[in-house]
Amino acid sequence: MSGIINIEANDRTVIYEDAIQTHQRIMANGEICARSLVEVCKDLKKMRDNKLYEQFGYETFDKYCDEMAGIKSRMAYNYISAYENLGANVLQSNAHLGITKLNLIAGMNPVERTEGLYDGTFDNMSVSEIKELVKKNKEMGEQIDLLKGQIDEMQSTDNVAEDCNESAEEDTEKEDL
Repeated sequence: MSGIINIEANDRTVIYEDAIQTHQRIMANGEICARSLVEVCKDLKKMRDNKLYEQFGYETFDKYCDEMAGIKSRMAYNYISAYENLGANVLQSNAHLGITKLNLIAGMNPVERTEGLYDGTFDNMSVSEIKELVKKNKEMGEQIDLLKGQIDEMQSTDNVAEDCNESAEEDTEKEDL
């Protein structure tokens, strides 16, 4: 009976080793995917910016994407936008979110975006939830800009009032002389 137990224990060890190796390959391939995402974004941007697609006889980047690269031009622009707005490091670190989510997140306030990426806020959110969050974020930004404008206007009005008071005081002093 002890031989059967040892065989089972050995089987578990082999299976466990297989699990470890499989997990390590998954993690390594995930890193390769993340790096590849960044490289695709960077190369699409280079192809567009330098008009390299013309070397293949395409008049537009859109036609190149649709006909030669096998990617919808809208998606190519999403890749480029995420790369331009987030940078290579952020893209690579958060590739697990996918390009659609990353492109939405790129439109957020940089402080809130960085906090959300750092603390994993976006990890379990759907695309529609992130869209709603981005919308609220933009509305808050617009409200803040409005308030800043009102504050600037009030400060400007206060400065004008102070200038008027100073001018009136100077006039009064001149009259007293």
